[in-house]
Amino acid sequence: MVRQKNQSFFNAMTTLLSLATLPIAVFLAFPANAQTSDLQKPSHFKAVDQRSDRAMGFSHKMTSHHFLLFKDGGAIEIKADDPNDSASKEAIKDHLIKIAGMFSQGDFQVPMLIHATVPPGVDTMKRLKGEISYIPEIAPKGAR
Repeated sequence: MVRQKNQSFFNAMTTLLSLATLPIAVFLAFPANAQTSDLQKPSHFKAVDQRSDRAMGFSHKMTSHHFLLFKDGGAIEIKADDPNDSASKEAIKDHLIKIAGMFSQGDFQVPMLIHATVPPGVDTMKRLKGEISYIPEIAPKGAR
């Protein structure tokens, strides 16, 4: 979970989290017969899923991601869909602990690798790295 006193971080986190909903908004905004951009093509989503599975160490098909915003920051919550899936739960915990350390250092290579672009808000989060706390929280079905 992320806690932050700086409004700039909140704005950056809002922008970063909007990246997760952008494909849905774009899909809904255009009629079915509109020309499909590369970001809307099934091949793009398949590539993002494949890259994320490799980068995170667990299957997107067996887990659920939730992007949460708070007044003082936000969180990415990941849970194993099957409460008995100990391999996914362990991989989720390992990934979020690793990511918290990387983000604290201003290293956002994993999300850039997954999305094949620099996600919105990364520059602000790098600039404010000394003011942002990334605190992994372990949960029964995963972590955030």
